Amino acid sequence: MAPVTTPLKTYSLFLLALGGALLQYLCFFPFNWGILGWIALVPWLLLIRLPTTQLTPWILYLGALSLNLAQLKWMTVADVRMIGTWLLLAWWCSLFPMAAYFLIRRLTFRWQVPLALSVPVVWVTLEYAKSFLMTGFPWYFLAHTQHESLPLIQSADFASTQALSFIVGMANGWVADLILCRLKLDNVRIVSRGTLAVTAAVTLALISGMWGYGIWRIDTIKINNGPTVALLQGNHAQSVRNSEEHFRQTWLDYKSMLATAKSLQPDLIVWPETSFPFELPARIDSPGPILGQNDEQEIWSGPPQLLGVNVAVYDGRDVISRHNSSMLQDFKTGNVTRYDKIHRVPFGEYIPFKDWIPAMNWLSPYDFDYSIRAGVEATRFPLAWNGQNLSFCALLCYEDSDFAQTRWAMNSAPPPDFWVNQSNDGWFQGTEEHAQHLATARFRTIETRRSMARAVNSGISALIDPLGRILAPSPIEGNTWRANASPAEVPHETWDRFKAMDMVLVGELPLCSAKAPYLILGDWVAWLCIVLVGAGLFIRPRSARTT
Repeated sequence: MAPVTTPLKTYSLFLLALGGALLQYLCFFPFNWGILGWIALVPWLLLIRLPTTQLTPWILYLGALSLNLAQLKWMTVADVRMIGTWLLLAWWCSLFPMAAYFLIRRLTFRWQVPLALSVPVVWVTLEYAKSFLMTGFPWYFLAHTQHESLPLIQSADFASTQALSFIVGMANGWVADLILCRLKLDNVRIVSRGTLAVTAAVTLALISGMWGYGIWRIDTIKINNGPTVALLQGNHAQSVRNSEEHFRQTWLDYKSMLATAKSLQPDLIVWPETSFPFELPARIDSPGPILGQNDEQEIWSGPPQLLGVNVAVYDGRDVISRHNSSMLQDFKTGNVTRYDKIHRVPFGEYIPFKDWIPAMNWLSPYDFDYSIRAGVEATRFPLAWNGQNLSFCALLCYEDSDFAQTRWAMNSAPPPDFWVNQSNDGWFQGTEEHAQHLATARFRTIETRRSMARAVNSGISALIDPLGRILAPSPIEGNTWRANASPAEVPHETWDRFKAMDMVLVGELPLCSAKAPYLILGDWVAWLCIVLVGAGLFIRPRSARTT
């Protein structure tokens, strides 16, 4: 093949940018072709490494923007005013591939390192930054493409998503290096065949080692029987949630589901996020009221119920704050315990910079001030079961995507015995958001080795064990399902079956007392990558200093 000595034609640059966007889009839901994750970055890496023009980074940005607009289009079905939020988030997420362009080129040309090294180091650094900047958006990571590879995702118990993203990025970099070697560039130094062979051996060794580690962990993690949990899944459109008719219908639906759930004799009943149709008052020194003291005794009795509820906190006569809360009603003891959501969703639960930039209110799904105050404590909810005093923590909405929050909660004494996620995905009307949310949550159970019960309005409700397996449900009667305790998990091809429907899901939530190394080691892979990127940027190679 003739050496490449001049920049590619503009149309070729566009093809590479859009080709990379297409491959990455296919990796995630609705297609979920995770196998493509091992090569999905290659077109963008060729765009970065081949002789370029001044337009190249902007062409890459357009490719990234097209990807993010396609991936995040599910946001637009919530409300027409969310189109602005969709555009803003797509613009923000597209900045990270553009940053990767400059960082990878800097490391590759300055230090002459292969893409098999520079790509994973840079990509993990930027994924980590994306998890925290502007409140964070830890979705659509390279690791998430492999959520169905049970042995590989076990690596989350010592490095969260970071080690798996590193390995997938390394494979992408090696394939790009291989293609570049075949192109035989004569004006840009490329890796030698020997280096290519070494990086191939290292990549295969790391993948094999991670796979073997996962098999070992699956075989050795001890899982015990746990409490029976009943999850309520309504199917209520959020666009009319404030109408009187919606309140009435929601109340009727949940009373019916409660009756069904109680007949199954669970140890705990869980409502989805904000599904309780009335705002509950609470004094500043009290978690809230115990329900059923005067009426509705047939509803407010039996096993404890974890409500997903809006709470108004009063100081005397005035409301001083409102919260998106989980409220445990224990009718046997008369105790109430409350958790206030910590990680709020921008525009969904508060308007950032609204006092400085009034136009930000245009991106809101409501035409009134609906802001909630963030909580400060990872509440431990008590649950008496089988002579044991268990405790669990609630994660509201996208908090089951936040690896920092679950690690912090686990390292706060005492660690919870399991997680309960209450979400309201009814905004997204059966789009791929439901499945991607569930896939992302799997990593939290492995990082902490704790099961998770997910009660989600419009679905997908599920029980996830400490190995990240989604317990396969089987029908009982009507819209009542039982999650099986067998190792077999529900395949993703059937996930859509459990969206946009009313259902009660009951099952035994497995318990595990193992302590994941990640809880002690923390984000060591990400910080190692950050240090390497920093060193590559600010330390000059000896050859450059000599010259």
